[in-house]
This record gives sequence, structure tokens and C-alpha cells, in this order.
Amino acid sequence: IDAREKELMEAVINKKVIGVNLPYRDYIRRRMMTAMLEVILKIHCSGEEG
Repeated sequence: IDAREKELMEAVINKKVIGVNLPYRDYIRRRMMTAMLEVILKIHCSGEEG
């Protein structure tokens, strides 16, 4: 993931979780990061497999 993508993901995460209590916010952040990583890996792997 390049710096621009990372910044974009952080911005999205921060915007979506403003005003949510801390434990839940951390949970959402983990879920979103996991989901994004899965998508990135799926695209990457499917590209390699052809």
C-alpha cells in the first residue's frame, strides 16, 4: 500500500468513526482495515493467478 492509499484509508476510517465511543471505534477500525486488506489481497492474488 502506498502512502497516498494509506492516508486515504485513514481519512475514511477517521471520518466514519467520529463520535463513536472508543472501544467500538477501535473495533470498527480493525474490521475496516481487515476488510480492505482482504480486498487488496484478493485483487493481488487473482491478478497473479490470471
